[in-house]
Order: sequence, then C-alpha cells, then structure tokens
Amino acid sequence: HDSVVASYRVKNEVKAVEAMERRQQQRKKQLARLDREHETLAETKAQEALRLNAEATMRAKSNMDELAAMRTTAALARREAHQARTESVLKLKRSTDKATSELRGANEAAARKEAAIKEA
Repeated sequence: HDSVVASYRVKNEVKAVEAMERRQQQRKKQLARLDREHETLAETKAQEALRLNAEATMRAKSNMDELAAMRTTAALARREAHQARTESVLKLKRSTDKATSELRGANEAAARKEAAIKEA
C-alpha cells in the first residue's frame, strides 16, 4: 500500500513539474511576443525620430533659428527611442529572470518533495 501511495505521489509530482514546464514554455512564448512588440515600438519611435529629423532639416534651410529648435526636437525623439529600446530590454530581462527564478524554485521544491517521498 505504501508503495502505491508513493507511486501516486511521484506521478503527481511529475505531473506538477510537467505543468510548470508547460507554463514556463508559455511564459517564454509570451516573453518572445512581448519582445517583438517592444522591438516594433522601439523601431517605430526610431523611424519617427528620423522623420522628425528630416522635417527639421528641410525647414531649417529657410530659418536657422528653426533649425536649432528642430535639432533639439529630433535629439529628444532619438533619446526617447533609445530609452524605449533600453526599457524594453530591461523589462524583458526582469520578466525572464522572474520566470526563471519561479521555475527554479518550483523545481527545487519538487526535488525536495521527491527526496522526502524516497526517504519515507
């Protein structure tokens, strides 16, 4: 009877680990999707910065004061695009680190339970 109970416990632990692994795969897919979205957003901001810079250059041909103002605007847009890319990477890293940590903790807990079952 004890071996049957232990067998069920092991099977349940295996199922739990497999479920955690499926969740981890889902998280990885979600993180990849988020990364693509962040990259798209960063690229869009970068393209907007380039567009603003081109507009600034054309208008500046007739007005040097306007040129200085638009260069400032373009620099801010480039800075924002760079910041958006940096934030995207940091957010992805935090998400990945958190998911990895959660999975590691769950795997360690499962290993402890399995060791306890083997000792029992």
